[in-house]
Amino acid sequence: AIALLLAWAALGNLPTNWVGAALLVLGIILVVAEAHTPLMGASAIAGAISFTLGALLLFRPIGSVSPSAPAVALNPLIVVIVAGAAGAFLLAVLPAVVRTRRLKAISGTAVLIGTTGTARGDLAPQGILHIAGEDWSAVTEGDHIRSGEQAQVVRIEGLTLVVRPSSGTEVVPSA
Repeated sequence: AIALLLAWAALGNLPTNWVGAALLVLGIILVVAEAHTPLMGASAIAGAISFTLGALLLFRPIGSVSPSAPAVALNPLIVVIVAGAAGAFLLAVLPAVVRTRRLKAISGTAVLIGTTGTARGDLAPQGILHIAGEDWSAVTEGDHIRSGEQAQVVRIEGLTLVVRPSSGTEVVPSA
């Protein structure tokens, strides 16, 4: 908040081109949008272009300049270097972010659905099921399951696993 207020005060005293400021803001919005809705880099590239153009136009007045106005400009070489470094970083990091978002869950209760565990005691209809190295409260969906038999998780209700007798094909839970 302090930085924004200081920037607002400084931009009020400089010959600011508000189109350049708007392009800077648009560039930031596009890069943030790419992080939340990956479009294979399209909005990140548009954001980098918008940010670069905004930085180049920020202190270049479109109309005539007052002779009393200070001569202020950003060094174009610095703008291009910063934009290039930010663009290279985005191109390196965004594919990893997209891959991570597409991965299947490897933790939490959702991973247990479809996996098979061993009954610690008779499930008639409630009991304990040992699955993925843990003991869970379980209730059968139909048939009773005897101690030591395999049961497959159908769904989860709160902290209780709803199970049915295993069909014989065991699904190994992710660890």
